[in-house]
Amino acid sequence: MNGVWPWIGGMSLGVLLLALVWWGWQRVGLGALQLGMSLC
Repeated sequence: MNGVWPWIGGMSLGVLLLALVWWGWQRVGLGALQLGMSLC
C-alpha cells in the first residue's frame, strides 16, 4: 500500500501540470486570435 501513494501523487501532479499547460495555451491562443482580429 505504501508504494501506491507516491504513484497516485505523481499522477495527480501530472494531471495538474497538464491542466495548467492546457489553460496557458488556451489563453495564448485566444490572445493571438484577438490580436489577429484587431489587426485585420
